[in-house]
Amino acid sequence: MTEDLEKVLRKADRIQRVHELWKAIPGATDEMAIAASSTLAERFDWTGSVLNLDGKPATAEAVREYFGTNYGFLFPSKSENADAPKVDQQLLASARAGNITAKGRLVRQLGSLAAADAVLADKANTGADDTARDEKGRFVGATPQEKEAAANNPWGPNWNATRQGQIVRQLGIEAAQRIAKAANSHVGAVRPAKVA
Repeated sequence: MTEDLEKVLRKADRIQRVHELWKAIPGATDEMAIAASSTLAERFDWTGSVLNLDGKPATAEAVREYFGTNYGFLFPSKSENADAPKVDQQLLASARAGNITAKGRLVRQLGSLAAADAVLADKANTGADDTARDEKGRFVGATPQEKEAAANNPWGPNWNATRQGQIVRQLGIEAAQRIAKAANSHVGAVRPAKVA
């Protein structure tokens, strides 16, 4: 009876170790780790001190290489920022705009000033498209509605006073002014701008 108990405990320990290994893969979710540990634990060998895969110590990279082709759904997708820390985008924008309190919170969240400075310097980590920001860190660029309106710009070659009024009502005067300016015109113009 003690042999059976020992066998069950070793199996449970191996499943737990595989679960922990999967969680160590950057971007892996708890669901992925649960599925992998319950499905693939039999392929690992737990010696009591080292988790092995095919006689070699199991690492996140070795596991991805070994199981990646047949069990790719159990791994997070590889991307440039797969191992980038997850940061609240509003906090990041505020810290980039110079808010010292936001920068302090970012340092606390990431654990060190060096890590916070690296995230602040990483322009790819914006969480949005590259649009300009005002002095408070708010986006001031085109919204999706503005981009759609600009595609058929009623202040440009497709002059349409009715559509101009609709844009002012729907998007506001500031957005309408940006769209009109893109066509070298202004809100309230009575005819299209002359093309040189």
